[in-house]
Amino acid sequence: IGTNLLAHPVYRGGLFLGHWAYMVIKGKGREPGQWRVEYWVQDVNRDWYRMCTSYFTITETVANPIFSPPPGKYTNPQKITLSCSTSLATIRYTTNGSEPTISSPIYSRPIDVSETTTIKAKAYKSGKTPSNTVTGTFTIYKPMPWIPFLLMDD
Repeated sequence: IGTNLLAHPVYRGGLFLGHWAYMVIKGKGREPGQWRVEYWVQDVNRDWYRMCTSYFTITETVANPIFSPPPGKYTNPQKITLSCSTSLATIRYTTNGSEPTISSPIYSRPIDVSETTTIKAKAYKSGKTPSNTVTGTFTIYKPMPWIPFLLMDD
């Protein structure tokens, strides 16, 4: 490759690792979404030699699910909807306090909440890193029962 690594036509960007080493990001790897990185070293004659090649993949993360209405305190039962801004993401949820997994129920319609409930939700999409788990507690205050009483005057 010669003595001038930066002038080489395959150079895409690099990181100087020290006086005798350089890392070069060369571009696409063997598979979709993959990048190829080469590590070069310089000998005492200032000639560059490729020491090794690595491949890495950068994946996008699915957006976090959003509760509507937002978690909070309510005096009436609520219908909780979940949405995700990542197109075609699948939202999975739990209401028992456990972490949602790929085998948890799929959100498909509003969740009826008539008593205090904690919902945990996570969004998944093939080829992407799952979202963070979001947790929402919906506290439902039940009205006090009315007890009829009669005031009597003596």
